[in-house]
Amino acid sequence: MHTQLAGDEAGALEFALSPKDYAAFARFAATQSRLQRRRIIVVRLLCFAVLALSVAWGFFAGDVPRLYRGLPMLPVILALAAVAGAFGVLLSMVLFPAYNALFMRLSLRDKSYAPFFEPMRLEVSPEGLNWTRRTGAALLRWPAVVEIEKGRRGLYIYVTSRHAHIVPRHAFADDAAFERFAAKLADYRRRFGPARSG
Repeated sequence: MHTQLAGDEAGALEFALSPKDYAAFARFAATQSRLQRRRIIVVRLLCFAVLALSVAWGFFAGDVPRLYRGLPMLPVILALAAVAGAFGVLLSMVLFPAYNALFMRLSLRDKSYAPFFEPMRLEVSPEGLNWTRRTGAALLRWPAVVEIEKGRRGLYIYVTSRHAHIVPRHAFADDAAFERFAAKLADYRRRFGPARSG
């Protein structure tokens, strides 16, 4: 269940995350994240290669199907392998994000993850991002922010190439407030982030 508690223009938000927010991040990371682009490409190439080679091997290892007898075999094999490979890529584009989202949802059913769903306050300042929950507070300084990416369901503040803090879209009154907050984060990271720390 989505929960919006409050939001203001001064750079502070209060919100609670839901399993849907984590699942949305898992789908985003599997399909759109710039930091995961190489991994996404490798997965799709592997899916293409496995299905394409399986089709080609089937032709070479077994009897040629009656339908294709009399045709020039190399073009037929290459065409069918390409079609099978393309199908593999499409399958990976659907199944890989769905698997990531399902895995995330199932993992979060464990009661040890209950604190992940508690209301929190996020304050943004030149010093960094201050996260406050009932269990305590933590400051994430700008040089530690690897990347900030914007998805359909929220903002993702990466601290490694695979781990990110989630700021859900439902924490904002409207799309304009979401865009203003995203612009503020990008501006602060540009001014106070890794580029200035070196």
